[in-house]
Amino acid sequence: MARLRPARPGYRFSGTKQEPDVSRRSAATQRAILAAAARLIRQRGYNAVTIEAIAAEAGAGKQTIYRWWKTKAALYAELASERAAPARPSRRPALAELRQAVARLARRYGSPLTARIHAGLVAEAAAQGFTQPDEATLKSILTRARSRGEIRRHADISLAAEQLVAALWYRAVVSARKPDRRFSERLVAQTLRGLAP
Repeated sequence: MARLRPARPGYRFSGTKQEPDVSRRSAATQRAILAAAARLIRQRGYNAVTIEAIAAEAGAGKQTIYRWWKTKAALYAELASERAAPARPSRRPALAELRQAVARLARRYGSPLTARIHAGLVAEAAAQGFTQPDEATLKSILTRARSRGEIRRHADISLAAEQLVAALWYRAVVSARKPDRRFSERLVAQTLRGLAP
């Protein structure tokens, strides 16, 4: 069953006129809805799943779902992000943090459930903002690396974070080769060569 995590602020999808009211969520109902969404996408695939089907599977009202998630894409974006642990600053070299963070993303992006969600989001061109939290995590690590002199002072860390996530997305959604630890290590090494002081 999907684990309950707070909604992440980076996701913005077009849909209903009002922003979802996260503060009114019932924890039990939220868990039921996310678990139902996970079951249905595994059984039917993203495109065949509807909000009505999720509501019926979860035993919840359709309006309840729309009150908390503006669109199906927003619901699945949150489901895909649930296992993402926020990066915490540490005393370790920032580049070691970067390698670990990219490896975590590779594992998550390569999971069957996340891959189905990603493919659905891309297929309906509704992925705006989906990767923003992941990019922000990597950008914060790169910012620490820059402040410690581990990468070039004027390095474009926003572009570097975007390139890292884009490469993982391509592997997860487009390529037949899924992202794995070896790929994430090669990706980080290649990126760091361009950022070296």
